[in-house]
Amino acid sequence: MTYCLAWKKEDRIFIVADSAISTTEEINNYGTSYSAFGELQDKYNDYFVYEHENKITRINDNVTVCFSGVVSHAFDMLRIFEEVLSYGVSIDEAIQVLNNSATYSDVDLIIGYTKDNETRLFLIKEGQVIEGDLFEIGSGAGVSKWSESMRFWLGINYPIEHVLTIMVVVMQATAMTIFMLPEGVGGTFTGIELTPEGSRWCSDLSYCLYNNNKQYEGFITILNRDDMVATSSTFNNATKILLGYTHKKSGEIRIKSERVEGISNELSKSEVDYLVLTNINRRKVLIMYIDKSLHNHVFKMWRRDRDKKTDYMLVYDDKIGDYIFSSKHGDDDEMSLHFLDIHRFKADYISLTDFEEQNGGRGNIENMEGYY
Repeated sequence: MTYCLAWKKEDRIFIVADSAISTTEEINNYGTSYSAFGELQDKYNDYFVYEHENKITRINDNVTVCFSGVVSHAFDMLRIFEEVLSYGVSIDEAIQVLNNSATYSDVDLIIGYTKDNETRLFLIKEGQVIEGDLFEIGSGAGVSKWSESMRFWLGINYPIEHVLTIMVVVMQATAMTIFMLPEGVGGTFTGIELTPEGSRWCSDLSYCLYNNNKQYEGFITILNRDDMVATSSTFNNATKILLGYTHKKSGEIRIKSERVEGISNELSKSEVDYLVLTNINRRKVLIMYIDKSLHNHVFKMWRRDRDKKTDYMLVYDDKIGDYIFSSKHGDDDEMSLHFLDIHRFKADYISLTDFEEQNGGRGNIENMEGYY
């Protein structure tokens, strides 16, 4: 069970997937009962569902694969496909060899390919190879409310340079809004974009979740590094690295401790490309392109480290709050989503103490010195 959506737009291919796996056996000592977004990892409809796997594999700069189904069988197919491509054969030949030699009825595979003037998208399903412009696979594809919602958002004409991030956020927010974990869909969503010049993973993201009473409920940061998905969340107070085929294919996972520490430090700093504010109760989402600047003329953010835990303090202009706490910018039965490009409004750093003094101490914040 899973969900993966892939589509062509202009000369690009976008692939977005979740990180949930479903198993009939409980994973003992998994480490946390909650996903990065606060979903209870439990038994649903005879399956235990966990946030566990990066299902997108970049074979090389021009070829990316996403799968749904039994992980071990998918890895077998990926291994053969990677090996065939290494002989220098064409993408068509490699796909035909794969389909003729190693297809499983319990695995669907999406393959994206871009090079020079070619942009091609394939689906391998039940022994057939289909080429098209849009594919969705996994259990989520069979949930009409979910699938129809994804196709609705795809129909909106976003700026091409922000399409990948916006669709990742749309899926993440929708999964929380209608709670897809019982369908085997959830955890952290991520994506990749393929262009004739190469491929790139989704940009760095932070989510700040609020309820209707404007109370802060959780803060999550997501980075893609070295074909890994790294998350830090106040829901499970954990830093987690989701691996996929690239790091598991040898049967022995080897990631240098210094690299893990470096990624953990990046997560803690949360100097991201996009900041997402959400009010899931009212189905409102605001995506802000901030270009790694945490001090802006419309918002400011500080952090505080204590007992291996990081707290975040975020303040923003009332006009920003209107997007997620009011109806001034409209309501939608499905979900209201707004995008603001505010990366040009960067401001110089100011300490939280100085900020409170300038604003007459209205925040009533204790231990301001701990934030930086």
